[in-house]
Amino acid sequence: MERRESDSGRRRSHFDVVIVGMGPVGAVCANLMGKYGVKTIVFEKEQEIYNGPRAVAVDAETTRFFGLIDLDDWLDEHVSKTGYQVLTGPEGNGWPIVDLEEVPKEHGYSKISYFYQPTVEATLRKNVKKYPNVQVCLGYEVTDIVEGRNGLVHVKVKFIGGLNEEVYTCKYLLGCDGGKSTVRRRLRLRYDGKADVERWLVLDIHSKSKQLKDQWSKFTFVIAGKRPYLHTPLPGDYHRFELLLDDHEDAEDMTKLEKVESLLNSIDVDTSHVTFQRRIVYKFHSREVEQWNVGHTFLLGDAAHCLPPFRGQGSTGMCSGIRDVVNLCWKITLFLHGTTEPLSLPRIAEPAKPETEDRKSTTTTKQEIHLPQSGVDRLSDSYQVERSPHVALMTRHATIYGTFTKLRNPVVTLARDVIFYLMAQLPFVQLYLLEDGGKPAPTIISGLIDWQSKSSAGKMFPQPYVVMSGERKLFDKVSVCLSLCLLLMCCFVYLLHFMCLSCLMSTLCIFRY
Repeated sequence: MERRESDSGRRRSHFDVVIVGMGPVGAVCANLMGKYGVKTIVFEKEQEIYNGPRAVAVDAETTRFFGLIDLDDWLDEHVSKTGYQVLTGPEGNGWPIVDLEEVPKEHGYSKISYFYQPTVEATLRKNVKKYPNVQVCLGYEVTDIVEGRNGLVHVKVKFIGGLNEEVYTCKYLLGCDGGKSTVRRRLRLRYDGKADVERWLVLDIHSKSKQLKDQWSKFTFVIAGKRPYLHTPLPGDYHRFELLLDDHEDAEDMTKLEKVESLLNSIDVDTSHVTFQRRIVYKFHSREVEQWNVGHTFLLGDAAHCLPPFRGQGSTGMCSGIRDVVNLCWKITLFLHGTTEPLSLPRIAEPAKPETEDRKSTTTTKQEIHLPQSGVDRLSDSYQVERSPHVALMTRHATIYGTFTKLRNPVVTLARDVIFYLMAQLPFVQLYLLEDGGKPAPTIISGLIDWQSKSSAGKMFPQPYVVMSGERKLFDKVSVCLSLCLLLMCCFVYLLHFMCLSCLMSTLCIFRY
């Protein structure tokens, strides 16, 4: 249900969870809390969805996470699944490093696909209405946050333009309010990192021109020539072009209509039938908050970290933000539904630090799990321990990828182009590029996971297709009981195969001797 200032009175003053912000991350969080049965209220300062794309790319893991709220099929049907190409060489059209007609699948979904954010946000907001335990308040801003001694978080909000403040209490406050997070500022947490020196001109356009659609049907990244640029085809006749600006070019001047038309014409885009939705100059950021939670207040998505967009994580960190949601929401639900007090656990293993002279006398053996004094004591504390390493790895990966694509020195660029082109002809490099260039998988390497184990602990479980009654389904779609039966059957087949192989080897040894 939605509420605006015209509604009389407050429906509740206490909730289990308060969510601040209802962009894609906050909306997925609200849906997941709704499905888990948690009493939740959402405050969003904007009354309407922003009419333009910001994040545009979604990866296979994130699409699979949408299945937790029964929207993966919908999302998979409302994305643009195109091939992609990376071009280099003279003026960026001579040497294709990557040229795929179709992006391979992972977890049952396209490894990378492209969506129109307003449509996705509208669907998420519509879907949350089916949960009576979730209340949405649009047009409200947070004015103060105080955590009481009783463990409850007191949140002051007011309708934008209004005078009266309302006070709500909750057991957990989740800040999903973006890079300029009010929640983070109220907690007085540093947002460490930096902004790129380079600036990109981002142009979101709409065109029903068949010629433009056919000509620009793939994701295209041109990393050579005088001005590197990329193109992203979006659903519904939308396109995004991003062009790297020179240092001397003025941002205001470069966003003028006649200027952007000239720039698009220079890369062979016919602007005669184009409507511009947005013309803006961006600097991409790499930042992470010093502490992801203070007490029962947590930060998610851009409020906690901001990634460069070069590895399909979206300029607003949507994919990483949804990973935050999936990691945290089940833990909060366990607190609320599984126990009456925050669950106390044995200290959780963290990777051991390099051995020093002072620690030699107390060093654990290889079979032991190192438990430092600062080890995680509670389930909720595992949130940052589990998520931060992957965010840092993705940030480094995206930064390195972006550095190679933004080179401007002619000599260095030529050397890069020749090396990249020659390497791209090698079969194992082609396989590497086919596997999405080694993008780090969302593996958990610390926290609740036994990081010293050599097993697959911490890795995302693969999702094969299962045939049931002649119908082909993804593994997640199969009922839990049947999934367990299939899993046990696979283990049995594997064990039987191993036993047969052992018997065969034993028989061969007997005949030999």
